[in-house]
Amino acid sequence: MIKENIKQLKTIKTKKEDLNKKIKKLNEEEEYLEGLIINELQLEGLTKVTALGITASIKTDIYPKIDNWDQTLAFILKEKRYSLLAKKINSSLWREMVEDEMTVEGVSSYEKQSLLFRRTR
Repeated sequence: MIKENIKQLKTIKTKKEDLNKKIKKLNEEEEYLEGLIINELQLEGLTKVTALGITASIKTDIYPKIDNWDQTLAFILKEKRYSLLAKKINSSLWREMVEDEMTVEGVSSYEKQSLLFRRTR
């Protein structure tokens, strides 16, 4: 029974790998074409175009980029703007601290089991 389940899991994982490769290629092609269309719209002085029953428009978003983490953290602490921080800590660093018998206040742990699945030669 275990061998059959492993065989089925291997088949599924192989199919997923193949699909992920295809998705990655499609995402690259999509990004390239979106860039082309944005450039074409900008060259024409447009922000929106409708063709083949589809409207394509340029949307601009602004995202934060931290240039100086120390300054940013000082600001967050001074202004008490803790919501600017993602509510997650670095798992790898936390594990290292636990291994060094350090406690991070306010943090507990939970266990999650997963199956490691590697091909052997």
